[in-house]
Amino acid sequence: MSATTDGRLSGDDFYIEFDGVVLRSSGKSVDIDHQGKSSDGTTFGDSYETTIPTKKSLKVSGEFVVFTKVTNGAQQRNAFTIHKEANLLWGPEGKATGKPKGGAVMRIAKATEKYKAGDAAVWSVEWEMAGGALLFDPKLDTWA
Repeated sequence: MSATTDGRLSGDDFYIEFDGVVLRSSGKSVDIDHQGKSSDGTTFGDSYETTIPTKKSLKVSGEFVVFTKVTNGAQQRNAFTIHKEANLLWGPEGKATGKPKGGAVMRIAKATEKYKAGDAAVWSVEWEMAGGALLFDPKLDTWA
């Protein structure tokens, strides 16, 4: 993400790839949803409900411009196959050395092609986590 003059990030440099297919050039938007799960830990003497943290979850969704078969469409279509599992890697500030790097083994849960007159055709894709932990945590890991 490029920094604005006042230091805020924009999405211009966001990097993403799935199964080795670089999706950055076709990306319109990406949402990375980290959630914490919990279970009920309320006991007889509690006045208020108590929860106990259990597992974390990660879901990623995005919209990508559809390319023709000749340009990059064949790779894109193969990458967006339902139930395909592979490494999803992302860089909030791009892929340059020292920039934050995120990654996980993810599975395609949903892939929708959208066609609208007068507008670019778009893939709307949803990934769900297929591995038990992050491969790279963007709070800790960087591109080499």
